[in-house]
Amino acid sequence: MMSVSADPLKITAIFLSSITKTSSIEANSKLPLYGQLVVREEECVKMGEHCFHPQYGIVKEGKEKEVKGIASPDVEYKHMNLDDVDELKCNKGTFFDFYCGKSKKEKKKQVRLEVWVDTSSSMRRVDYSKDGNYCERRYAISALKSSCSSGLELYGFDTGKRQVMDSSIFCRNVGLNDGKRLVRWMKESDAKHLVIVTDVDEFNGPFREYLESVSAKVIGIGTKLVNANDLTALLKRQSNSCN
Repeated sequence: MMSVSADPLKITAIFLSSITKTSSIEANSKLPLYGQLVVREEECVKMGEHCFHPQYGIVKEGKEKEVKGIASPDVEYKHMNLDDVDELKCNKGTFFDFYCGKSKKEKKKQVRLEVWVDTSSSMRRVDYSKDGNYCERRYAISALKSSCSSGLELYGFDTGKRQVMDSSIFCRNVGLNDGKRLVRWMKESDAKHLVIVTDVDEFNGPFREYLESVSAKVIGIGTKLVNANDLTALLKRQSNSCN
């Protein structure tokens, strides 16, 4: 059984924007809802005549790749919460199994600072590196760890949420986010201070509503945008919560 919802005492949400491009919220605002998605070639894995995109699925080839079978926003999906299972199987050759391993539920004291970093496919737009093992998210977390002698826990999230020990995980860009699921995880956290790093396009729906309802500190929305290059300084400002 999961613990009763506690809600963090303090929440800070950092929304990263692309350095050179507007967010998809801005870019898509003038386009029709259906068929507006354009997928870059480097985001796809070649599969016969088409390619596979980790967020949109099978995509037709073409100058502007057409996404096949775009689901209605009202469709409900069932997702596995990685905190609800005792063991995740590690299948050799399975692309998405980087969170495999044992998961033991243990009672623990309240954490002073939790930092959750988005590792979903949409983060490719705001923090992409040719070297998949290094990115601004990893640099920023490494700097934060050096500032926190104790009281810090790190998590990566996309389709699931998992505590992270290897900082290279933060450069992964796979999987999907879901605002309702993210809010549920946030309500289950009893951290004194919860910091969430994601991209600007996630500021909508249930996630935005929850942040506003608890008077969370929101960075990167409005007139002053921030990008991945700002993340190291932004996270260092939160380090006083862990010591």
